[in-house]
Amino acid sequence: MAKIAPSNVDGFVSFTFDSFKSFHTNLKKYQTQKGYAVTDSILDSETLFDNIIEVGVLFEGTQHSVILNSLDEMITDDALLAFKDVAETYRDVTIWKYGKPTAFKEAFFPLVTFDDLNFYAQIDNYFIFSSSMESLENVISSYQNTTVFATRNGYKDIQSQLSDAASLLLLFNDDTLSGFFAENETADLGNYKTSALQFIYDHHFAHTNMVIKRLKARVDANTVSEEFNIKLDADILTNPQFVTNYTNNQKDIVVQDVNNNLYLLSNTGEILFKKKLEGAILGKVNQVDIYKNGRLQLAFATPNRVYIIDRTGKEVSPFPLKFNDPITQPLSVF
Repeated sequence: MAKIAPSNVDGFVSFTFDSFKSFHTNLKKYQTQKGYAVTDSILDSETLFDNIIEVGVLFEGTQHSVILNSLDEMITDDALLAFKDVAETYRDVTIWKYGKPTAFKEAFFPLVTFDDLNFYAQIDNYFIFSSSMESLENVISSYQNTTVFATRNGYKDIQSQLSDAASLLLLFNDDTLSGFFAENETADLGNYKTSALQFIYDHHFAHTNMVIKRLKARVDANTVSEEFNIKLDADILTNPQFVTNYTNNQKDIVVQDVNNNLYLLSNTGEILFKKKLEGAILGKVNQVDIYKNGRLQLAFATPNRVYIIDRTGKEVSPFPLKFNDPITQPLSVF
């Protein structure tokens, strides 16, 4: 599950089984002992879960997802034929609407406690069900960018101490771990980036394995990490470009979409402004200090306009300048 769980989630729970029918029979016994009133109307001789060997539950703030690891994705996909109403396509992955959002709670309670998994997508042998489009898109983009738990230094540091035969695995990032020790003011967990708890079943008893390990210092040359991903209202028209944020000497990002909307994004993914332009930007966006006060503006040309815009999206007078004849070259600033 660490190979598909995004590195920016709070953590995940993974449980495995050889036979769903045996697992469900034992789980029903536990539910009866605890007095849980859970229905299983969806479970028949051939279910969505019959070819599943691992179930993962992802937690990301108030959002959550369930991931099924399938032995035979074609059979699992056949079990979902009734749910092929397309919601959208994201990064060439189709996202479908799922019509039985309570199915996972009915099948796996108390391991799964939510009943709002309204969307799903398939990536290789994984089937991801999420409570929101944003959660699904996070899984898809993280998997494609390889920014998943398995690539985190914290996970790599503890991986050798984890058993491959665990029936249940709980993996947390540093913020989630700190929450468990919030009342202990002396617990400094700043360098403990990943923690894990495992239960390994073996002939009527279970081993418990917990790892809380300080992160080793690493120097990885030529590596790339994802800071954020963001979805705009339309496909992008221009290559994203860095510009200087004069308020903090850091970098913002400007990009234009196919509807000629110009976006200024912060380096944390916040949309600072969205502004409709007359046409496509020619060449690159320049920066100028028109008032000579250190506050930089964006300067660029479109086929019939020359714009100067401040970092709030407002046009600087007397711009934009309008031209009857088409502008054919990018704006040059000297």
